[in-house]
Amino acid sequence: MLMNFLSENNTTQALQLIKYLRNCISNPDIKKNPIEKFISAGIVDTLSKVLKFDNFGEDILVESCWFFCNIFSRESELFQNYIDRSIIERLLEFLVSPNTALASNALFAIANLCGDIKFRDAYVELGIHDKVKTFYEIRDISQNID
Repeated sequence: MLMNFLSENNTTQALQLIKYLRNCISNPDIKKNPIEKFISAGIVDTLSKVLKFDNFGEDILVESCWFFCNIFSRESELFQNYIDRSIIERLLEFLVSPNTALASNALFAIANLCGDIKFRDAYVELGIHDKVKTFYEIRDISQNID
């Protein structure tokens, strides 16, 4: 359904659906974690593809990053086989976005992933330190992160 909305350029419906999916992951009232269902339904794969393109608009990217932030806050064995290097690279690119919401959600997603050695090593190889430093410099946050 999400890809239908996006292919029909119905970003309003797509945005509402992504927000709903994101909220399902973080909702404490949902007894069973829906991540496995999202993976088997292809939602995680679809949203990972959405991250790779700018043509859906920044709101879609912000919500997609937030979706992954919520997923990455869960047990890594649920998602580690579905995350590839291109998602990590894209999250790092978002850190230097002038859109603060996009950059912040990317930073939170990265922080959640860095706890897993598999992903932490990839971030180090891709220059996470410089990107995070730029994130703070762009926002004129006077903290020494060296």
